[in-house]
Amino acid sequence: MERVARSFTAAELVQRGIENLPDELVSGRHLIYSSPATLAFNSPGAEGFGVKRAGLAIPGSVMLVVAPGCCGRNTSLISEIPGYEGRFFYLTMDETDIVTGRHLSRIP
Repeated sequence: MERVARSFTAAELVQRGIENLPDELVSGRHLIYSSPATLAFNSPGAEGFGVKRAGLAIPGSVMLVVAPGCCGRNTSLISEIPGYEGRFFYLTMDETDIVTGRHLSRIP
């Protein structure tokens, strides 16, 4: 599949309306490729979400995010993108969990 650069003017987007935006501009409808480093990290501000979006590319999949609260807050942004709602679940860790691994017994 050949990729072609596309552009849209603000007037074109206004004319289309929010419900009819081009797929290229709706990040929940496709993966965003930025580099191999994306799978390691991609800022939530870039709407890449790296591994999280790659894993959720599988239809019907869900994700359990096991993380301290600060990481969970960043991930919660993606659950607001159409197509990702209801697919994220969270298990919050505290400092003792991180040091001892105690949270692992809570995952099953």
